[in-house]
Amino acid sequence: MARNLQLPPMETSSNGEGTMRYTATAQVPTRLDDTFYCRSRRCGVTLEKCLDGFLEANAMERLRSACFRCPLGRCNRETYADGGD
Repeated sequence: MARNLQLPPMETSSNGEGTMRYTATAQVPTRLDDTFYCRSRRCGVTLEKCLDGFLEANAMERLRSACFRCPLGRCNRETYADGGD
């Protein structure tokens, strides 16, 4: 079961105009077979594939990999390590 991830609300500049950041709710995958949209790869991937790519790219320091230092991969890894709670 995936849990909801709250993103920050839309920010406003000093003149009152909004910037490009919006409030959205995304599903954080918690099981290895959960599928989600990966912004770095620009396609749907399973949590298992995300964790494999993230850990391999960072362990081997593959700078050209889309998974290298991916913030979503890091969030997924921390959530999975915490048991999905």
